[in-house]
Amino acid sequence: MIRKPRVAARLDVKNSSVIKGIQFEGLRVMGSVSDLAKKYYEQGADEIVIMDAVASLYGRDAVLASIRAAINGVFVPITAGGGIRTVDDATAFFEAGADRVAVNTQALRSPDILQDISSIYGAQAVVLSIEARRVSSSSWNCFYESGREDSGIDVLDWAAQGSDLGAGEIFVTSVNADGTRKGPDYQLARALRSEVNLPIMYSGGIQMPSEVAMLFKDIGVSAVAVASSLHYGNFTVGEAKDALSLLSLDPRR
Repeated sequence: MIRKPRVAARLDVKNSSVIKGIQFEGLRVMGSVSDLAKKYYEQGADEIVIMDAVASLYGRDAVLASIRAAINGVFVPITAGGGIRTVDDATAFFEAGADRVAVNTQALRSPDILQDISSIYGAQAVVLSIEARRVSSSSWNCFYESGREDSGIDVLDWAAQGSDLGAGEIFVTSVNADGTRKGPDYQLARALRSEVNLPIMYSGGIQMPSEVAMLFKDIGVSAVAVASSLHYGNFTVGEAKDALSLLSLDPRR
């Protein structure tokens, strides 16, 4: 089955606010979760991605409130992550309104968590989240705790295990590009696409709609999650979809 490309709005949250920085630092408040989720839904977002910036450090209650806030008046899938350590945590996310859960830190510590969730809810509901930071000209390591801690695990090796681990999609964030609005890490996206047999959602550095289109058309990602460029008004979700339409892709609902 051919899946249509998905343009997602990414909301990094802290308490009830959407925040954004550069490489996960220098965080600024962008607005409320409910207001921005509804705004990007109305622009045509295919998905809302909610990532709690502090849940792995301080717990998951805040992201549950963010999920509940986001689903009001929003009728597209919600993918949410942050602080998921057990199946019970994942269940709480689903009960709050998430359609999929994204797991990073706990998956690195205990990979069985992905299979445990997948065995109950299905692989389509489980996303392996990867914070990729470049460590050489052609390699990246998996980081966690909002890009602060190095696991020492190679991104390509880890992502290639995603299907066996129980994930249905890889969600990769380029830590180096995050928030910079200087362009995606195409090399990272291309390397992942060549090594991984799962759908890939890419996030990080996107500045203009043509870059979204290139990630779909030239590299073959399944989804692109945009944060800063939407928050700062570089372009709208609709303008990103217009760029895809020019390439004979059909992203419209």
